[in-house]
Amino acid sequence: MFLLYISTVCASWAYEFVVNDGRSYIVTKERVEEKLLEEYVGKVTYYSTQEGYYNGNFSNSYPKGTQYYAIQGISPNEVIAIQSQTGDYYKAYFDREYGGSDDSIQPKQHSEIAAEYEKKDYSIVILSVLLAAFVAMIITISASVIKNHRI
Repeated sequence: MFLLYISTVCASWAYEFVVNDGRSYIVTKERVEEKLLEEYVGKVTYYSTQEGYYNGNFSNSYPKGTQYYAIQGISPNEVIAIQSQTGDYYKAYFDREYGGSDDSIQPKQHSEIAAEYEKKDYSIVILSVLLAAFVAMIITISASVIKNHRI
């Protein structure tokens, strides 16, 4: 069961992203003030946590219907704002052209932002596995003690 959990965690994308009109954007934790938003530029039409290529305005972390906006003074070809479920807006930086199921499409340029978000923190997974091992050890010891001290 824990191996299934670990393999599921490890199979996820390296970073959160959205796709808008065939362009992939890496979502950051940089907030955008609502007063800096300009026109609506799109929304998530398909959501999945499973790796793969999908058609439409796709996201691996934001649900269907999540809206994208242009930001004052910044070209939407470079950066867009993503509305979170909490109502906050976050910057998403252009990373590459996104090509649906066309495997021949390669990233134009893997930005520094992508590299930053590729670093995964597996500490919670490691702690979960260690805790599970500890609990299993306690159960095994308890069962052995109960078996040897029958009343």
